[in-house]
Amino acid sequence: NILKEFGGENITWALAESVLIDGDRVICSPGGSKASVAALDKMTGKTVWTAKSTGAKAGYASPVLAECQGLRMILTMDANALVGVNADTGELLFTFPHKTSYDVNATDPVYHDGHVFITSGYGSGCALLKLNVDGQKASVEEVWKSKTLDNHHGGVILLDGFVYGSSYNGPWVCLEWKTGTKKYSERGVGKGSLTYADGMLYTLSEKQAMGLVEATPDGHKVVSRFTVPSGGEGPSWAHPVVCGGRLYVRHSDQLFAYDVRAGKN
Repeated sequence: NILKEFGGENITWALAESVLIDGDRVICSPGGSKASVAALDKMTGKTVWTAKSTGAKAGYASPVLAECQGLRMILTMDANALVGVNADTGELLFTFPHKTSYDVNATDPVYHDGHVFITSGYGSGCALLKLNVDGQKASVEEVWKSKTLDNHHGGVILLDGFVYGSSYNGPWVCLEWKTGTKKYSERGVGKGSLTYADGMLYTLSEKQAMGLVEATPDGHKVVSRFTVPSGGEGPSWAHPVVCGGRLYVRHSDQLFAYDVRAGKN
C-alpha cells in the first residue's frame, strides 16, 4: 500500500497512474510525505529507492523514462508540477511548476531530443522545457509556453516535429514542437483522446465519435468517421488502441474491436 507506506493521501479521483517497469523495478508516484516517487523491487515489492517529497500529492499522469546525455531520469507530474528524478538513485533532480484546476495534471510528459513537453486542461496550457544536464545533475528551463493546447487527459502525439492533441474546450490542435507555433485548431470529432498508426490519427471524442484524420500539420482533415455503439455509462474516455490491424475502443465495461487493415483493390 504505497499511500500507507510513504505517507500519502488518496486524491480526488483516486490514484490513476500506470506504473512503469524499469528493468527489475516498478516505478510509482505515491506523492506522500516520505516520497514523491518510489522504486520497488518488481518481484518482492521491497523499496529500492525513494525520491524526497515535493510537498504535493500525486497527479494522475504516468511516469516515463528518459535518457539525456547519459543521465537516466524518471519524469512525471505531481499535483502541481513536473518532477524529474534520477532513475538509478532516486535523487530528486528538479521540479517545474505547472498548476491546473482540481490538481488534474493527467497527461504524461513527452520527452524528445533533450526537451520535455507538458500540458494540462482547464486553460492551464502547455510548455516546452529544455533539459540541462551536468553529470548526475539536471535542471530545466522554459523554451516556450502556450494556452492553445490545454490537454485534459486524452494524451498527445509527437510526430515529425509536431504535437497533436485535443484542447479542453474541444478543438483539435497541432503545434510545432520547437516553437509552439499553432499550425491549426479545428473542431474534428470534439474533445477526446487519440492514437497514431500508419500515417493516420485515430481520434475518439468523449461522446463516442471516432474520426480518422490525416496526420499532417496542414489541417485536421477527417477522412472517415463513425459512432461507437451506445450502452456504456459515462464519457468515452479510454484511449483508443491500434494493434495487429485492429482498432480497439473501450467504453465503460464494453470493448469493441474493428478491422482497420487497408483494403485491397
